[in-house]
Amino acid sequence: MQLINRVRYAEKAGTEVIENRQTTILEYINDEGKREQLSIDDYYGVPLQQIIYENDEILEKRTFTKFSVGNVKDSEVTMSSSYELQP
Repeated sequence: MQLINRVRYAEKAGTEVIENRQTTILEYINDEGKREQLSIDDYYGVPLQQIIYENDEILEKRTFTKFSVGNVKDSEVTMSSSYELQP
């Protein structure tokens, strides 16, 4: 999620399938001024691939395909009843 939170403005650069997962490619200029692409899983909304370019050549490429869904217990994401919701 840290990757997605860094994106301020992006444009859709296409689509692709990564390990049988349909993704949307978002392209933007990162904080270092380099062109970057994130391939975001269309169903779960998580990045599956990151490519950073420098002068139209691939500088870095990372693939994130080992993720698991549905393994979080309710107790791990449920707020304690001692917390008070604020409007």
